[in-house]
Amino acid sequence: MGERVVEWSDLPMELLPVIGKTLQARIDVIRFRSICTSWRFSIPPPPEISPLPLPFPYPTSSGSEAFLSQSTIYLLEPPDENPNPSSKSWLVKVEESEDGTARSLDPLFCDRYWFPTEDPDPPKVINLLDFRVIEVSKAYKLLQFSSDMHDPVMNKLVLFPNSAWNTSVEDTFIFVLFHDGKLRFVKYGDENWTLVDDLYDDIIVYKGKVYAVNRWGKVSWIHSSMKLIQFSPPLHSFGNQKHLVESCGELYVVVRREEEI
Repeated sequence: MGERVVEWSDLPMELLPVIGKTLQARIDVIRFRSICTSWRFSIPPPPEISPLPLPFPYPTSSGSEAFLSQSTIYLLEPPDENPNPSSKSWLVKVEESEDGTARSLDPLFCDRYWFPTEDPDPPKVINLLDFRVIEVSKAYKLLQFSSDMHDPVMNKLVLFPNSAWNTSVEDTFIFVLFHDGKLRFVKYGDENWTLVDDLYDDIIVYKGKVYAVNRWGKVSWIHSSMKLIQFSPPLHSFGNQKHLVESCGELYVVVRREEEI
């Protein structure tokens, strides 16, 4: 028997809110609501205004304020109906500035304006109707006001919660992993940072929780009490950099081995 083709718009109405609420990226919510009228009214639109940038105390300078800046890498693909097999796809990085505006950057050379075209005089506006847009990743950094320099002692920052549905600024946390392995957090409105633990290599937000991996490869998730709960046993490979990577809905520990040549 041949496969039966079912139109997306013919899905049962009661399934639409269930599916829609699983979407965490703002661009995915927008694409979901653009399918048809019934899909549009099955879930509310994401907040019109991003809660970022948010002010936080700067962790390495007492009494100094900073703002949390977000950058997102998108994959721009030709529309599905484009029959040209030579059509290209592009990666573009969109970064928020202190005043809340956004700019398009080359994902490899982040200090220059970039647009997915070979035109030497590219337009200043990207028409999303010309592309299929997929969110690849998000990244965050703390910048001191009136400065665009990122403190090199901060290795990685994550925002929690980072869902497109989060509208409560008061419940926003950021976790920072420093180069010395110390893991600290601060809640919006706090004046000081709190140490969670040390000797950690990476952090990630996965399925609504913050996970961290230490130098021995042990993965833990952070409870609402800010206590670490073990998720998986150590790998016993101290000395090699550990990374937490989400792929196809699963969480992996990737060990980077640096060998002398």
